[in-house]
Amino acid sequence: MKIKINKELLNVIKVSGLSVVVACGSGGGGGKPIGVDTSSLNPKKVLGSEAEATSDQGGDPEDIESTDGESSGEQSQTPSDPSAPTEPGDQGSTSPDQPQGNGQGPGDANAPQAPGMPPKEPEVQKIFAKTGIRNFAQINATMSALTGVPTTNAQVAAFYTAQATSLPTDNDVKGFIGSHQVTIFKLAVEYCDVLVKDAALRATVFGTFNFAAAPNAAFTPDTKKALADSLVSKFWGKNLSNLSPHTENVTLVVTLIDDLLTGRDLTVATQTPGIVTGTCAGVLSSAPVTLY
Repeated sequence: MKIKINKELLNVIKVSGLSVVVACGSGGGGGKPIGVDTSSLNPKKVLGSEAEATSDQGGDPEDIESTDGESSGEQSQTPSDPSAPTEPGDQGSTSPDQPQGNGQGPGDANAPQAPGMPPKEPEVQKIFAKTGIRNFAQINATMSALTGVPTTNAQVAAFYTAQATSLPTDNDVKGFIGSHQVTIFKLAVEYCDVLVKDAALRATVFGTFNFAAAPNAAFTPDTKKALADSLVSKFWGKNLSNLSPHTENVTLVVTLIDDLLTGRDLTVATQTPGIVTGTCAGVLSSAPVTLY
């Protein structure tokens, strides 16, 4: 969706149910970034005072004009006092709705927000409010529930106790950093390793997959697809509105299996459990599991 504000465009992109505002100049600004401070945008000013915030659950892209008046370049330049000199960017009192002072006016070169936008709750804040990251305890409990491996398992518990502080401490998705994802993946490896080594548990996720066979026999086109389908269905869910089509997700996991097979000796049977563990950890540590 493109949102037009004083001849500048805000592109709102949607990635797996999480919308992100990307500012780009494409009009009166001459193609330069317009520098929107997303902590002070007003959704009703962006979408129009009479329009409601657009849902992030689909709908065709559209252009919505701001009702906040004309661009700063088109506002009256007549000063309120005819005898007073006219300064560039001085808009006088011609626009009562326009914020004045505190570095928020459109004439202030250091103003971080778009012209004419009052410091109100932004639309992006509403998006973030709908999306959260599971914290350390929730991630641990979720992985346990999905794999069937108890949180009290010695191998899992030892890793979790040592690394819990490297996992997200709260549910604020804006505080998520790269090191969190690294630790989430490592925790997923521990859960998947225990899962693959336990014949009874792995049967609930992988069915009749032959872990004793060498990779060149265990991973046929059909078994790779079945393995990927099982992991996606078990860990992500199937045919959910906030996910990509199930067949696309299965294809992505099959590609992951192929990547893990590359460069290995496919005649050694001991390679097979490791490939399954790696695939399992990749799916278990992904956004459909950690985000809500």
